[in-house]
Amino acid sequence: MEPKDIYSEKPWLKFYPEGIPASIDYEEICLHDVLERTVSKYGKTDALIFQGFRIDYNGLSDMVNRLAYFLSSRGVKKGDVVAILLPNMIQTVAAYYASLKIG
Repeated sequence: MEPKDIYSEKPWLKFYPEGIPASIDYEEICLHDVLERTVSKYGKTDALIFQGFRIDYNGLSDMVNRLAYFLSSRGVKKGDVVAILLPNMIQTVAAYYASLKIG
């Protein structure tokens, strides 16, 4: 059986417990918009904790917006490829969201 046939038949559905839908409806929304919604609802709640440093959603949003503005001012625009070469740290998350925000 070819892989595309497996996906079209969805054999895993037979293992779903009764009452679990085969699919769900969800709002199509950009990930950076999800962050903004979270900021408006949980702004002062910790968003990330890394090596003893904490940043709340307000602070993360500010960092994302400043980096997105900086990248845009340097000519990065929607459709450009942005490489993020950073270790796992708070700034990596901000760079990811800033890139998404630009487009």
